[in-house]
Amino acid sequence: YALQLLANADPVCAQSWSNLLPLSDEELEATTLALDAFDDALPDEPLSRANVSCAVVAGCRRQLLTDRRASLDALRDGFTLGGKLDLGLQLAQHRNADLALLLQGKAAISAQEMLDCFEWGEAPAGGGG
Repeated sequence: YALQLLANADPVCAQSWSNLLPLSDEELEATTLALDAFDDALPDEPLSRANVSCAVVAGCRRQLLTDRRASLDALRDGFTLGGKLDLGLQLAQHRNADLALLLQGKAAISAQEMLDCFEWGEAPAGGGG
């Protein structure tokens, strides 16, 4: 589940880390990656079958939460007027789909919707091509 969340933010990293999960101890050792490459709080030990999944989860948590803590706190403070409002009460009245649309915008658009975003000028008179 952590990799699915990371894929929304960084699909290349999520795929790369996902590719590590089925590797053998020998293959993981050949990557020369250490646990602390995923999270500085982890020790500087080589990846192994026994620890690779924990390292990936820790790396996802770091990228999605720890590295963004200041931004997420500022966003929360903005929505809650510095903690004076209960954000849960404010958002509880909205459906999840409405909140996703508010925060993410449309997930997909058609080719026609994309073309409608542009103003196409008239072709120059006598322009041959």
